[in-house]
Amino acid sequence: SACAISMDQNVYCWGQGSEGQLGNGNNQTKTTPTLVTLEEGDNPVSITAGGSFYCLILDTGQSKCWGNNWHGGLGDGEPLDQWGNGIYQPYPFNVTGNHSFSGIESGLQNTCAIKTNGSAYCWGRPYTGAIGDGSLWMTTQKNWPSRVGTTTNPLFTDASELDHDNDGIITIFDSNPYLCSNGFYQVDNICIEVPAGSYSVNGIQYLCDIGTYQPQSGQDACLEADPGHYVNMINSSNQDECLAGTHQPNSAQSECIENSPGYYSLNGAEQQIGCPTGSYQPSSNSTGCIPTDPGYFTNSIGSSSQTACPAGSYQPYSSQITCIQASMGYFVASSGSNSQEMCTLGNYSDSLGQSECTLASPGYYVSVDGSSSQEACESGTYQTLQGQTDCMYASAGYYVPSNGSSQQISCPEGSFQPAGGSSSCILANPGFYVSDLGATEQLQCQQGTFSSEEGQEECTPAAPGFFVDTDGATAPSPCPVGQYQESEGSGSCIDSPPGYVTSTDGSSSASPCQPGTYAVAGQSSCMDADPGNFVSDSAQSSQQPCEQGTYQPEPGQSSCLFSQPGNYVDKYGATEQTPCDEGTYQPGQNKLGCINADPGNFVPSTGRSYQNSCDKGQYQSEAGQSECLMADPGNFVPSSGADKQFPCSPGSYQPASGQSDCEMASEDHFVGESGATEQTPCSSGDVQPNTGALKCIKGPSTFGDYLPILIIPLLIVASALFYKYRKKPDGVTTKKGRNDKWGQKTIDYVPKTIGRKRK
Repeated sequence: SACAISMDQNVYCWGQGSEGQLGNGNNQTKTTPTLVTLEEGDNPVSITAGGSFYCLILDTGQSKCWGNNWHGGLGDGEPLDQWGNGIYQPYPFNVTGNHSFSGIESGLQNTCAIKTNGSAYCWGRPYTGAIGDGSLWMTTQKNWPSRVGTTTNPLFTDASELDHDNDGIITIFDSNPYLCSNGFYQVDNICIEVPAGSYSVNGIQYLCDIGTYQPQSGQDACLEADPGHYVNMINSSNQDECLAGTHQPNSAQSECIENSPGYYSLNGAEQQIGCPTGSYQPSSNSTGCIPTDPGYFTNSIGSSSQTACPAGSYQPYSSQITCIQASMGYFVASSGSNSQEMCTLGNYSDSLGQSECTLASPGYYVSVDGSSSQEACESGTYQTLQGQTDCMYASAGYYVPSNGSSQQISCPEGSFQPAGGSSSCILANPGFYVSDLGATEQLQCQQGTFSSEEGQEECTPAAPGFFVDTDGATAPSPCPVGQYQESEGSGSCIDSPPGYVTSTDGSSSASPCQPGTYAVAGQSSCMDADPGNFVSDSAQSSQQPCEQGTYQPEPGQSSCLFSQPGNYVDKYGATEQTPCDEGTYQPGQNKLGCINADPGNFVPSTGRSYQNSCDKGQYQSEAGQSECLMADPGNFVPSSGADKQFPCSPGSYQPASGQSDCEMASEDHFVGESGATEQTPCSSGDVQPNTGALKCIKGPSTFGDYLPILIIPLLIVASALFYKYRKKPDGVTTKKGRNDKWGQKTIDYVPKTIGRKRK
């Protein structure tokens, strides 16, 4: 394979590429030159070939190698295998170490290079000592640059015999392979003096570049053009002066700089000069400046244009550095003005430098030209618009309280104003109100309402319990006792209804009378029910008399009392109960009358709840009696509660009164009639061996003599049985108008004396 450096400082290789020796990133064989892949900015100046590898030097002195890496021949510092070989590199790879080489040469398996300081370095296989650092054979191969002569004396060398002038270009390719002195150059291997407009270094001729010149021959350098001068061609032997309108502050320049707008200059100027204030220059390459026009100014050096006086200012003169602000009362509407204008009516200007006049604000006015201030509308007047020359009076119902008002204000609710041009409103008087905004009059409070203070927007309804019966009232009146008002806003009060009262002024409701009391309409207090009367429920308009059978001795009661046993009430509205009279009684409550004592009974005192039975020996045949009658002599009452007495039967007698039985006729005595008060002794010659005999016996006698005697006792027994089991007929006993029906059986007493011997 082969490689070469092109004139455009690229490297091309061709031929066998199996070990990356073409430097294009692969191992393919190329039959035409192939571009070696270098990094951007790499500029090769020298190249050498080894055994299937290549190395080159860049213009920086850096060396790069690529291809076969046997025995470290690429000098890349990468590790070697057991046979001392490295990995081949298909791209140019930096030789390790910070070296700057000026010459390089490769052998079969090693490379040597000379640094710019003359020291030599080699790397690769040290076969037969080819590295020059004392190393031999394969075990000491170097894969990095090793200093030649480090084991003895360091070796300093010149460039290779292939490059006599040490410019890195081998002699056969070098157009000037041999050195001449500075100021000379080689022509046909003869050093001659370089002419004016050029110079030489190390025998090489160089033309003076633009911006430089050399008026003499045989020089080793060119002169830089001075400031204010220029050289615009190569190989110049002289410099040129900058023309007026241009300048050049730097040396070694190929041209002069045109002056900027706002600047000027003369011939050979190193710097441009700024136009002074009050002047300007809009063009470049100028040799002078222009004065500013009226209405314009420049206030800085180097102005390229004149500045129009801004609106609000003016300038009547030229060459000025400032403008004049418009006076108060004046204005300048546009820029570039050379005069100011006066503000017209309705407008003013209260500060300097205004571009327009200010319209008089709402609430203000301007009545003269050229005014520097606006006038405030006085209180009572206003102005809603801008730019006005006068103010308006406030309308009726409105007011303007302060100066400078833009609106009139409606009189608020509770106030009014009948006149125009007013600064305040009038508060509504007590008893009056104003409910609308902007009112021109006040209104009277109507009945049922009032207003106690000034400035009310509505009237206050009379509260419940109060009333207002006139228009324009300033206070409500309380409802008097006996009346009330439960609604607000009333013009009158209501009498408390029957059964209700209002006991205090200002009542909003009537209070019901409690049980035991009552009231008619319009009362302030409830009345107690009178004795003998009652009120059972609340809110009653009248009292009720106690019913018959009841009474009430106390006032203010909700009920009546039942008459108690032994008493009665026989009329309405009674304040007390009446005790039953003697001979009458009442066992129950709530009764209209008393019960007459039954025959055979009596009631001895008043107020009795029961009747007493007549004792034995006593009787009472009439009802309603207060005592019993004693049985008369010749009579007896055998049991209690008897309504009659019984005559002693024949064969018996009773000489005393109040007896419960009769005495049997003694032996040898007889009683021949009933009701006897004494017994009769037998007549002389007559006898009666038995007691209770009806008659005596005459001497000895037959059965017929005793028959009458036996019949009489039988009749007495039969009579006793009759009285015992007789049933009294239904009857009515009336006592003081009270009727009772009754029916009962009466067991009469059977005299024990019958058949009983008298003691």
